[in-house]
Amino acid sequence: MTDDSEQVADLFSKNYPHCGKISKIWQPDSTASCSNTHYFIETSDELFFLKQLADPDALFQGDGSTRLDTVCHATAAFARGELPVEVIVPNATKQLLTDRNGVICRVYKAIDGRQTEDTVADLESAAFAIGEFHRNAVGLLDSFLLKKLKGLKAPYPLTETKNKYDQIKEFIRTYPNDAPFYVSYEALIEELNFLDKCLAKINNLDDNSALDQPVHLDFHPDNVLFLKSGKATIIDFDNMMCGPVIKCTAFSVLRFAWMKQKDQSLSRLDHVLNHWQSGYQGDQSSDWQSSVRDWMIYLEVEKVLRIVYRHWKTDAYGQFLENVTSRHIPNLKTLLNS
Repeated sequence: MTDDSEQVADLFSKNYPHCGKISKIWQPDSTASCSNTHYFIETSDELFFLKQLADPDALFQGDGSTRLDTVCHATAAFARGELPVEVIVPNATKQLLTDRNGVICRVYKAIDGRQTEDTVADLESAAFAIGEFHRNAVGLLDSFLLKKLKGLKAPYPLTETKNKYDQIKEFIRTYPNDAPFYVSYEALIEELNFLDKCLAKINNLDDNSALDQPVHLDFHPDNVLFLKSGKATIIDFDNMMCGPVIKCTAFSVLRFAWMKQKDQSLSRLDHVLNHWQSGYQGDQSSDWQSSVRDWMIYLEVEKVLRIVYRHWKTDAYGQFLENVTSRHIPNLKTLLNS
C-alpha cells in the first residue's frame, strides 16, 4: 500500500466498520477527474468505491463541504426513489461525508457496470436515464432538501464572470512569463477577440430560469455506467443544482459527442444530438436542437472563464488551464461555424 492508501484504509476501517473488514484496496487505472482521487475497497461483505476531495472550497467557490453534504442527501433520496443513480453509504455516525483533516471522503456501493461503448444503444440509454432523472427528481425531495438544493450555485458562473470579463482579460494579458502556467495563458491571449464574439452570441440566454428543477450538469461518458441489461446508471452529482434542463442536456450532448473522440465534427455532434433526442423521451419544442446548440456555446464560454477566474482567485486547479486551448476553444470554434 502507498502511504495515502494506508490512510484511506484506516479511515474506512474506523468510520465504516459496518461495511466489513478490508481485504483489498486499490486505485482505478484511470480517473475521470483530477479533482477527486478514487479508491476501490473490497471487504468481506461487498465492493465499495471511495472518493476524496482535498480542497472543496476552492473547487466550488465557498463552502464546498456544505454543497457536497446537500448533494449527497439529494442523491440518497433519488436512490430511495429508484432513480438510476449511484448509492451512497453512510458512515458509522449516519453521516454521508467523512472529514479526514480537511479532505472530504464519501463511500458508495460499487456498481457492477461498464463504461460507454459509444453505440446508439448506449447513447439512447444514457439519454433515457438523465431524462428520467429530470422528470422525477424534484418529486423525490422534501421541501427542506429542495430549498437547500435551490440555494446551491454553480461555482464561478458566467453570470458572475462575464461581469469580471475585463479584469479577467487583464489578468490573462499580464500573467507573469516566469509563472508555472504561462504557456497556457500565452496561448489564450490569442483567443480573446474570439471569446468576445462568443459572449455576444449567448448574451440573451437566462441561466436563472427553472430554479425548481434539479439538474446534474456533469453527465458525460465518464459519469455513467451500464449494467449487463444495458440500463444506464448516473454517477457523480457533485455539480448538481437547480436550473434549466436545456443547459444540462446541452452539456451531456456536447460531452458525449466530442469527449475523448477523434471525430470532432459537426456530423458527429448531429449524430449524438439526434439519438439523444430519441432516447430522452421528454417534451421537446420544434427549436429544441437549436436551443441545445446555443447552450453548448454558453457552457464552453462559462467553462473557459471559470477555469481562469478560479485560478486567478485561488491559485488552485491550474492543471485545468491546458484544457482551455486544447478542448474548449476548439469546441467553440466548431460550434460557431455550425
